[in-house]
Amino acid sequence: MRGPKGYNHAMPYCSNCGHEVAEGVAFCPQCGTALGASGAATRAYAGFWRRFAGHVIDGVVVSIASATITGILGLGMLAGDGPMYGLEGPSNLISLLLSVAYYWFFNARGQTLGQAALGVRLVDADGNPPGNQKALIRVLMSFVSAFALLIGYIWAAFHAEKRTWHDIVAGTWAVRV
Repeated sequence: MRGPKGYNHAMPYCSNCGHEVAEGVAFCPQCGTALGASGAATRAYAGFWRRFAGHVIDGVVVSIASATITGILGLGMLAGDGPMYGLEGPSNLISLLLSVAYYWFFNARGQTLGQAALGVRLVDADGNPPGNQKALIRVLMSFVSAFALLIGYIWAAFHAEKRTWHDIVAGTWAVRV
């Protein structure tokens, strides 16, 4: 299947909530927003650089949260010698778990904070937010995309539907809102 709901490079959507709607429908069945005389708009896939910038924003959010939590717990950015030597392991574990939780939570709902800032929404084949199972698969597969010299991420720059490896495995699409 190519694209959500069988569409190749565009699909009708509500400009307010992003839910798929039929052509010519006056109101979105999901949120009730009036769609105007033309009905639904056309949805395009989110490109590599827009997704990259959203990921940078998400990285800053997760880093700030991680530094705050590890600082409160007294783990901070501790490395090297001194009385706290060896605590970088728990600090890194907290950062990893926080990152997985952040992406899992927000991807399941269709948008991370970075994606929302840049007008990107994550959808499944039906045009809905991916849900917990697909979001978890996507998050775990994103580590494979990263460990493979980031090729799984760079893949989106050359893929016709702008999909990463983790999008393909999880059955998700990043689309512009």
